[in-house]
Amino acid sequence: MHTREIRVNDTMQKHYSYTLTEPMGEHFDSDFKPDLTPQEMLELGVFGGKYMTDCQGDVFCRPRQRQALLHWAYDSRKM
Repeated sequence: MHTREIRVNDTMQKHYSYTLTEPMGEHFDSDFKPDLTPQEMLELGVFGGKYMTDCQGDVFCRPRQRQALLHWAYDSRKM
């Protein structure tokens, strides 16, 4: 996989960037064993209903992409 730099500049993070170094949904640390799916966490209100409401242009904030992200995260658990 080639690396990809992600740049973030929204209300919560100013001039922040990070590099993706692994394929999406692969090569998790062997100790990573979440108890809940992302959907379950959202339903429990882990972000208090506020998270992802200030970054309307961010891909993860758009409903269709957000749903796709949740679907991917759930499938990637490989239980």
